Amino acid sequence: MSLNDQGFNQSILNLKLMKKSVLKLGKTLEKKEQQLINGGYIFTCERFCSSSNSVREDQIRRYGADVFEGCGC
Repeated sequence: MSLNDQGFNQSILNLKLMKKSVLKLGKTLEKKEQQLINGGYIFTCERFCSSSNSVREDQIRRYGADVFEGCGC
């Protein structure tokens, strides 16, 4: 294998490692951290229950239904 081939193979390996690292970053963020990045916030149960259906659906889409399971609405 020539030096050019070795350099090319090393570059490909580096790109794959970088891609894996970047993809892994998004998976390690917790909901609170994602919330800060997205600029959103999770409603309290009181606010969630007094909101329109479309706003509720948006909150569920953003943060998951499990966040609002304890709300009595």
